[in-house]
Amino acid sequence: MAVTSCSRVVILNLSLYVLNLFYFRDMKKFIKESYGILMGIGFLFILAGRYYPDETRTDNYIAAGIYIVAAVIFTLAVISAISSLKNK
Repeated sequence: MAVTSCSRVVILNLSLYVLNLFYFRDMKKFIKESYGILMGIGFLFILAGRYYPDETRTDNYIAAGIYIVAAVIFTLAVISAISSLKNK
């Protein structure tokens, strides 16, 4: 019996779905338990963005990207703090 293209796509989508379930479960657990780690990483990204050389337009874009990553990490830290307070 030959495997058709459609069945390959279905198998691939199902395997990606299962992989995402395990990944998000572990990520959710990490976010709930690691407020301090996320804050530390966020501050490191803030320092990296601050001291990144900004001589050209591209350098400014890279520094802005570093600040955006820091903002996302700080948002995750706030979510971690809220969830830890909610569980107490």
